[in-house]
Amino acid sequence: MHDFSAEGDRSEVDNELRRKNIVLDAINRVFWEALTCESEADVAKVCLAVAEELTQSKFGFLGEENEEGRFDTIALSDPGWEACRIAETQAVVLIRDMEIRGIWAKPMLREESVIVNDPDCDPDRVGIPGGHPPLTCFLGVPLKQAGKTVGVIALANREGGYDEGNRGDIEALAVAFVEALYRKRAEIQLKKHRDRLGELVRERVKELKCLYDVSQIVTRSDISFPGILREVVNLLPPAWRYHDITCARITFEGKEFKTDNFNSTQWRQSADIEVHGKKAGTVEVYYREEKPDVDEGPFVREERELIDAIADRLGATVQRRRAEESLRRSQRELNVWNRIAEIFLTTPDEETYGKVLRAVLDALESRYGTFGYIDEIGDLIVPSMTRDVWEKCQVQREDKIRFVRGQWGHSIWPEAIRQKKMLYSNEPSVLAPEGHVRILRNITLPIIYGDEVIGLLQVANKRTDYDQQDLALLQSIGDRVAPVLKARLQRGRHEGARKRAEEALLRSRAELSRSNADLEQFAHVASHELQEPLRMVASYVQLLAARYRDKLDCDAEEFIDFAADGAKRMQRLIDDLLGYSRVGTQGRAFQPVDCNDVADEAVHNLRVAATQHGAVVTRDQLPTISGDRSQLTQLIQNLIANAIKFHADEPPRIHIAADESDRQWTFSVRDNGIGIDPQYQERIFRIFQRLHTRQEYPGTGIGLAVCKRIVDRHGGRIWCESESGKGATFYFTLPEKGAPA
Repeated sequence: MHDFSAEGDRSEVDNELRRKNIVLDAINRVFWEALTCESEADVAKVCLAVAEELTQSKFGFLGEENEEGRFDTIALSDPGWEACRIAETQAVVLIRDMEIRGIWAKPMLREESVIVNDPDCDPDRVGIPGGHPPLTCFLGVPLKQAGKTVGVIALANREGGYDEGNRGDIEALAVAFVEALYRKRAEIQLKKHRDRLGELVRERVKELKCLYDVSQIVTRSDISFPGILREVVNLLPPAWRYHDITCARITFEGKEFKTDNFNSTQWRQSADIEVHGKKAGTVEVYYREEKPDVDEGPFVREERELIDAIADRLGATVQRRRAEESLRRSQRELNVWNRIAEIFLTTPDEETYGKVLRAVLDALESRYGTFGYIDEIGDLIVPSMTRDVWEKCQVQREDKIRFVRGQWGHSIWPEAIRQKKMLYSNEPSVLAPEGHVRILRNITLPIIYGDEVIGLLQVANKRTDYDQQDLALLQSIGDRVAPVLKARLQRGRHEGARKRAEEALLRSRAELSRSNADLEQFAHVASHELQEPLRMVASYVQLLAARYRDKLDCDAEEFIDFAADGAKRMQRLIDDLLGYSRVGTQGRAFQPVDCNDVADEAVHNLRVAATQHGAVVTRDQLPTISGDRSQLTQLIQNLIANAIKFHADEPPRIHIAADESDRQWTFSVRDNGIGIDPQYQERIFRIFQRLHTRQEYPGTGIGLAVCKRIVDRHGGRIWCESESGKGATFYFTLPEKGAPA
């Protein structure tokens, strides 16, 4: 029995295989023919022709959605154009920028293939323009790129309508259409970029060569900046498109550099040369004839970039050269200053001025110079050691070491000092005295510290004129020298004052030594030559009183009493003077002294007077210091004795205390006596100064003077604080570690 169903199945398989081969051949045809297409439209036409042939459609179109969301037809089949009765100019307009609607828009809106075999009854039908061939059936397949619908391929008027097989075939082809279309698009874009790049390279070779040549010139160290500008300006015309009618000009800081054919016209391109953000010049390019406008008048964008780059390069060159010059100048200044600083640090005063001047002359390449200072009375002093630079000068040297202010005259250096500013001249001096070395050019700098001119630096006779760099260098040197010179002058003046003070001190010490010697001689005379006759007078007066008192009248007896009392007072005065003189001449070496023992000994020595007047003496704990125990005992004893002597109506109350501060002890002896008027509180420490008569209070007026002399010898001071009727407090200071004066 024959199996017809099996034969039918094989027939379907064969048909399906045959269909797939046809589709595969169509895809290969699309890719192969796309290789020779010149444009996207050509590729689209190939795709459309293959689709029409595969589906036996009468006509069709292929297009995509534009950026505005409307539809542009890329290709319309030739049969479609042949059947269309719309004027070509109108048809071209109709198929571009169309609203996406109607039957043909369904595949794009639904993003799926659409078959319409009865267009007249389709609800989405919007009609067709007049002259358009009638539509009998329609197959639309969306074109997708990366999953997004970007366009549509539409086929129409297949006899018998479209079926699912046609849909599947075109959907398979649609993938190849998109790939071929986008590949051609990329290929075209790549070619455009490549062509443009080639064009740019060709256009910019000459520009790059110009910029390269400029770069080579600006880096040359053997050419000045004006020389650079002269060379650069001639490089400009060949770099512009119309080089045969191009001329150029560069202006910089008031100077012009032009090509030989320069002529200013209205067709101008320029760029500013900026130095540290400020305009310093201009680069200009002119066309001598009119040319068509492009990017910037007749000039293209690349020429704008070139002229800007050249202006920038010139500005950067100026900045670099000035920075390098500043660095060289700074290094030059640093080298000079290091040399001068070493001179100030290592050279004796008498050699300093000459060596500093030599360093300045070397730095400024000058032959002659002066370095001097203003002394205390305002004269200019030029130390003799600087005069070795004037070996040819015939002026009498001894008259020129000191320039008296009132005789300065009006040459350049006195004017510089008076005006307190640097002056210079590159002309020969006409004010130099006869016999003076000829000054061809010079710079004079007053050295100023604060607002005071303290010295003068002058250099002269450089082989070439002095320039701004020389002025700046000398000013920098002067600014650095000023504080050092000021310190040197102050030190010299202080040393002079110190030496004068030392000499005065030596004279004072010599005078003091003579005075002490005279005082010691007096003490010797007082203790031997004066006391012996005084004792004899006192003895005979006493003998006269003993033998003849009953034989003389009352007046004679009174006279004898006066004579005896005078002799006793003279004896006490001589004893006190002797004690005063011996404070400085016969003092003992300092050693640790417990002031508690000293105070107790002084009180013990005065116990009779204290008992007689009912005096009470108290003390705090007192320190141990370095001093002369005997003199310290006498010091406290004299102060206690005075407090007992000058007591008020109440019994004397005396207190001794001591406080430490600033590495010294301040002792106080306070009493409740009659007090001292403040106006006499300094007078009481002078020898023989009394505030009361002998009848009121006996004594010689030397006790407090002795106290002051003792305190002075111990390196302290003594004073009194008191008011009349309110007691008195005597203070004296003693160092923790004293040294005999």
